[in-house]
Amino acid sequence: MKDIDSLIKAARDNQNAATDHATDTVKDNRKMMGEMPEYKNTDELVDDAVRGALAKSDMTNEKQNKPVGDFIYILVSASLSDAEITDILKLYDGRTDIALVVQGAKDKKNLLDELTHWQRLSFDSKSSLAVNLDPTVFKNYNVSSVPTIIHEKDGELVARVTGIYDIAYLKDKTGDLGVAGPAVGVVEKNLIDELQESVAKLDFDGMKKKAIDNYWPRQVFQEFPEATKRATRTIDPTVIIPQNITSPNGDIVAKRGRFNPLTVMPFTIKLIFFDAREEWQRQFARYQFEHTPASLTPILVTTNVYGDGWQTFRDTKKEYGDFARLYMIQPGMAERYGLINVPSIVTADSKRFINDEYSRKDFEELK
Repeated sequence: MKDIDSLIKAARDNQNAATDHATDTVKDNRKMMGEMPEYKNTDELVDDAVRGALAKSDMTNEKQNKPVGDFIYILVSASLSDAEITDILKLYDGRTDIALVVQGAKDKKNLLDELTHWQRLSFDSKSSLAVNLDPTVFKNYNVSSVPTIIHEKDGELVARVTGIYDIAYLKDKTGDLGVAGPAVGVVEKNLIDELQESVAKLDFDGMKKKAIDNYWPRQVFQEFPEATKRATRTIDPTVIIPQNITSPNGDIVAKRGRFNPLTVMPFTIKLIFFDAREEWQRQFARYQFEHTPASLTPILVTTNVYGDGWQTFRDTKKEYGDFARLYMIQPGMAERYGLINVPSIVTADSKRFINDEYSRKDFEELK
């Protein structure tokens, strides 16, 4: 079935390239619009961003993404004045081995505003340095007062001091040098702590249940009328191939001209289309499934669902037998197999698909 679909698709792609391209473009645009994210406030954006950062990071690895060689962190906070921050920015303008960092925001909801304020100070000072958000440095060294200077070499602590921001003080010194000047407490909340609190509050089971519960209500089903009389129609799958279709190794799969995939690969499937919402159609589907010739593989395909949607599939064994599997109709199947009313049985001979419709009366007589 998949091979037949592939051949048909390849032929139609070659025959209707321009049309297919336009159709695909429209579909892609619709898909993109369907996947556009919903509006989120700052609080939600921060939660999403930090969750993503944590998912990609190893919080237990303090050396992750550490600079190679000597590097100096100057830890600051909004508890320092803008004038002090500006002095630091100007003092170390042009230094690529120094980073000014904060650990988060006083209020997570205002994180973007607070970061914008830091960047405004950098812009106004005309410094190449910026104030970066790096909660891990504060976390790793348990820093609660600023300014604090951290000197690392290849990710390992060389020296640290609190109360000053003159990095010359650390020259040729090692270890924790304590407090060497006036220090103030950090007023921002550590973003890692904020994230962990947010994650702890998440109801993952509830989120999973919500996703499952919302799946079927969001689906749009094409309605197929109930068949009112016995009817048979045939569908010719022949397509015109403008040029030879070749496999990756150069073999010709289909020659230029008229091509009927059924002449290449027999259709050994019995498609049983029905509306599972209707009890008599479920009975019809089971009857057809159980009375399928050994030469064919029966496939049950419902056009709609009942209950919460999932119940339709949970009932498969009860409704159709131990060996049955139930599938949902897929886009394009109705057109391909000439489906108009249900229930319908689709089989094929050597040249055509054959669609047989059955009414309720026909089924009663069939039994």
